[in-house]
Amino acid sequence: MPEEDVWCSLEGYLKSIGQDHATVSGVPTWLALVAVVLIIFLSHALVNVWKTSDSRRLYPTFNLLRWGPLNWLVHRPGFPLMLQSVALFCFLLILAAGLFGSPKHNIAPVLTWTWWWALLIFLVLGLGQAFCAICPWEALSSLVTALSPRSRIKQLGFERPWPKWARTVVPATLLFVLLTWFELGQDVTHSPSMTATMALVMAGMAILAALFFEKRVFCRSLCLVGRVTGLYSLFSPIELRRQSAEVCLSCTSKACYHGTETSTGCPTNLFPGALRENTHCTLCTECIRACPHDNIGIQLRPPAADLTHKIRFQWDEAFLAIVLLSLTSFHGFTMTPLWGALNQWLRAETGWGPTPIFTLLMSGMLVAPIILFTAGARIAAKLGGTQAGHRPVPSERQNPTTTAIIHSTSRGIVQDWLKPERRTQRSAQPALGSTFSQLHGHDALGFQPSGASTLTMPSLAEPPVAESSPGGSHTPRTQPGQSPGPWTLFKAFAYALIPVALFYHLAHNCMHFFLEAGSLVPLLSDPFGWGWNLFGTAGQTYGPLLSLRMIWTLQILCIVVGHVYGVIVADRIARRLYPEPSSALRGLVPLLGTMVLYSCFSVWLISQPMDMRTGM
Repeated sequence: MPEEDVWCSLEGYLKSIGQDHATVSGVPTWLALVAVVLIIFLSHALVNVWKTSDSRRLYPTFNLLRWGPLNWLVHRPGFPLMLQSVALFCFLLILAAGLFGSPKHNIAPVLTWTWWWALLIFLVLGLGQAFCAICPWEALSSLVTALSPRSRIKQLGFERPWPKWARTVVPATLLFVLLTWFELGQDVTHSPSMTATMALVMAGMAILAALFFEKRVFCRSLCLVGRVTGLYSLFSPIELRRQSAEVCLSCTSKACYHGTETSTGCPTNLFPGALRENTHCTLCTECIRACPHDNIGIQLRPPAADLTHKIRFQWDEAFLAIVLLSLTSFHGFTMTPLWGALNQWLRAETGWGPTPIFTLLMSGMLVAPIILFTAGARIAAKLGGTQAGHRPVPSERQNPTTTAIIHSTSRGIVQDWLKPERRTQRSAQPALGSTFSQLHGHDALGFQPSGASTLTMPSLAEPPVAESSPGGSHTPRTQPGQSPGPWTLFKAFAYALIPVALFYHLAHNCMHFFLEAGSLVPLLSDPFGWGWNLFGTAGQTYGPLLSLRMIWTLQILCIVVGHVYGVIVADRIARRLYPEPSSALRGLVPLLGTMVLYSCFSVWLISQPMDMRTGM
C-alpha cells in the first residue's frame, strides 16, 4: 500500500478511537544528507564563485494599482472593512465555538492553529503584511474608536503618547515568547476555551491601546503577529511605496502622514514618501486614499529586496530575528522523540514537574543561538581587522539624520503629540525641500523607537554619516584599515537569518498544514461539537492534502532556498560593512558557518519522526 494511503488509514483509525495525534516519518536520511551537501556547496559557491550584484542598484517594480478596478476598489472608504469582514466572521466563530462549544470536537483550535497560524507564514511569503490589512483586532479597535464602518478617524480616545522606552519591537517579542510558552507548554492548541481566550485578550489589547494611546500603537509595538510578519515581510515581493520623489517633494499637505477629513493618514506613524522597508507598514492603504496626488502604489518587486538593500540595523529587530529562528526550531524540536526522552530524563534527575522542565528547555533553546551567533560575531571581528576609528552602523536609534517631516500647518494631529519645547527646537531647522533627499529612507516620523527627546531635522552643515546610495539612502561602510566591532556585526548579520527562519518556518508548517488541514472539513458541519451536520461532512475522515514524499520535497526545497537567500543577504551586508573585499570575506566566514549550522539543524529536525498535533 502506498505510504500516503497508510497514513490516511492510520489517521482514520486514530480518530475513530478518540486519539488526536500520530507520529509521522521524517525526511529520509539520504534526502537529508543531500540537503546538507547542497547547503555547504552553495554557501561556498555563492561567496567564492558567484558574486551577487551590487545592492545599490535600483530593483524593478510594477505598480499593481495601474489596474483600474483594483485602484478604484482600494480608494473606496469602506475597502478596509470589506477585507476585514471575512476575518471578523472567523474571529467571532472562534470566540463562540471556543467559549460555548464542546471541549473535545470543536472548530476553534483547528481553524486557529492548523489553518490560520500555519497559512499565515505562506501569506507573508507571497503578500507581505496582508494579514494586517484584514486583521480582525484592528477592525474591532477601529469600529470602537471611529464609531463608523467607513472611517478610521478616531472619535473616541485620549491620544496619549506611547512611552519612549516601549517604542521598539521588544514588547511584541516578549509577547511572542509568552505565546509560545502557552501554546506548547500549556497545550493551548488542543483547548478551545484557551484558544478563544487568547484571541479575546489580543482583541482587548488592541481596543484598549487604541482608546488610550495615539494612532495604532498596538500595531506598531505590541502586536506579536504584526511584528513577526513585519520582519518576515522584508522578504516579501510586495511593497507599498511612493511613485515619484518629486511629487512628494512638492506636496505641501503631506496628507499621507497627517491625514485628511476622511482619512487618518498612516496609523503607524510612517511617512510613505520616505518609506524604504516593509517592517512597520500594515498595508492598511490609508495613505493611498489620503494622498491628493495618487502618488502611492502597491508594487511587485524581487524577493528579499528590503534585506539586500538594508542600510539600517536595529538591536530590537536583530534579537527578534534570532528569537524567530529559535522558537520556530523549538516548535519542531518539541515534536521529536528526543524531546520526550529529554523531558523524562530531566524529570527523573531533578524531580521537577513538566512546566519547570518545559520552561528550562525553552530558555535553553532561546539562549543557545544567541551565544552561538555572538561567538561567530566575535571571531568575525577579529578576522575582519582592527576596530580603530570605526563608525557604527546608522540606525533609527543613533543616526543624527532623523525622520521628522512635519508641517505645523497640519490639522494638529502631530502638533498635539509634539510638546511645546519640541516645536520650538523644530522651528529652527532647515526647510523641507533642502533636506528631503537626505531624509529619504528614514521612514518613521515622530515615532522614534529610540525615544529620542526631540524631533529634529539635520543641518546641511553637518558632515554626512555615510556615503550616499541611490534614493538618498546611506550606506554604512568603514574606511580602509577599519572594521566593525562584534556587536555591530551581531546586529547587522542577524538580518541574514530572517530568510533562514522564514523558510524553516514554511518547511515546518508544510507538514502541519498539508497533513492536518483535512480535519477542518467535518468540523464545518459541526463547528460547536453539538451533533450538527450542516453540510453532510460531520464524522467523516479526510486524508492529507499532499503525500509525504511531496511534503518532504517541499521541506527540503524551503530550507535550501532560505539558506541561499540568507547567504546572499549576508554577502551584501558584509560588502556594506567592510571597505575591502578581502576583509569582507574574512568577516563573513565565521557568521556563514553559524548559518550553515542553523540550516543543518533545520534539516535534522525535519528528518526526525514528528508527533503531529492534529486538531479536535
